[in-house]
Amino acid sequence: MNNSLKRKSLKAINEPKTEAGIREIEIDEKTASFLRECIGDKKSGLLFKSDRGNILTTELVNASYSSMLKKYNILEDVYGKVDLHSLRYAYATRCIEAR
Repeated sequence: MNNSLKRKSLKAINEPKTEAGIREIEIDEKTASFLRECIGDKKSGLLFKSDRGNILTTELVNASYSSMLKKYNILEDVYGKVDLHSLRYAYATRCIEAR
C-alpha cells in the first residue's frame, strides 16, 4: 500500500509526494504470510490501526515500544540507545552486510 500520512490532518491518507516516498523492502515468508492475513481482501485503507480504529501515530508506536522494553526488561543487558530508529538502522546494516 503506497499511502503516506498527511501530517497536517491525521484523517487524510494520500499518495506519496515524490517517487522517493515509494519503497520496496524485502521480507521473509513468515512476515509475508502475516501481512497477507492482515490485508485479506482489502484494496485500500489502513493496514494497522490503533485500538480505537484510528491511524497509528509515531508517538503511539514509540510509547508501545518503550513500554514493551520495560515490561520485558530488555534494556538490562543492552548497551547503547535502543529505539525504533536504531532497530531500522541495525536492520539496514545487516541487509547491506548480507550482500
